[in-house]
Amino acid sequence: MSALARMFEQEVQAARASRGAVLPSAIRRLQDFSAQPALDETIRGAARRARGEFDDALTDLRGASVRSGRLNTGFFDEDAGRLFRRVNENLDNTIAQASLNALGMQQANDARLVGVGQQQEQQFLDLLTGGLDRETAERNARRQSRGSLIRSLASVAGTGLGFFLGGPAGAAVGGSLAGSMVGGSGSRGVMS
Repeated sequence: MSALARMFEQEVQAARASRGAVLPSAIRRLQDFSAQPALDETIRGAARRARGEFDDALTDLRGASVRSGRLNTGFFDEDAGRLFRRVNENLDNTIAQASLNALGMQQANDARLVGVGQQQEQQFLDLLTGGLDRETAERNARRQSRGSLIRSLASVAGTGLGFFLGGPAGAAVGGSLAGSMVGGSGSRGVMS
């Protein structure tokens, strides 16, 4: 297992430990969510309310029909039919509205679940790229440190060679040699 893989595994374990069991239980709640029980209860409540409204309105209609002498005529049946249709239309509208609300709740829950999934994916990618960035930075720092050491040693050697050759011209030649040995920029040209 490479150093990157070990580092990544340590980061993942640390992230899991910091979140504990909160995230998995939250995901479970989101996955187990269903708006259907709320919709069923809303429909049952609306049906009970519609039955009560219909019974009360039919009692009032019957009383009004008795007072006006329309009870044993076909007009009472027509009035009762209109009342029944009106109550059913109200019930249908209530159920349709509750269904739309339940659909909205389900879609919002699904969006939250997708958001949690995207968040986990982003955390995974952040951990992975963070590990790669650290490894690359460490490798670059080691390379830069070695290059700096070699340049320093070559510069000292070039300066020493220039000293033995004598004067500023020797120092320039020594610096130029040191620079060409390590690929850096030593002094170019001869100073007078």
